[in-house]
Amino acid sequence: MKILEWIVEALSWLNIAASPTILGLFLGFLFYLYKPDVVGLIFGSLISIVGLVIGITLATNISKKMGATEFNSRIYASPDLDKLDEEKTDS
Repeated sequence: MKILEWIVEALSWLNIAASPTILGLFLGFLFYLYKPDVVGLIFGSLISIVGLVIGITLATNISKKMGATEFNSRIYASPDLDKLDEEKTDS
């Protein structure tokens, strides 16, 4: 059972790290489109690498503080639907 927990935690960690990484890749690509030469390629790559580093740092800090799975479950929870269920059972 430990391997399953580790896989879920790793996938949650990747989920957290993916957002800044994708944003960095997108901004780096936009910068390269704005300046399509060697300088644009270098700065676009640097922007992408910064996004990756920020994503790794963010995911690691969250994983150490509360756990990546706990963080993702709090984000994806919908308390509005919980209240709706409580109202149905009270009626």
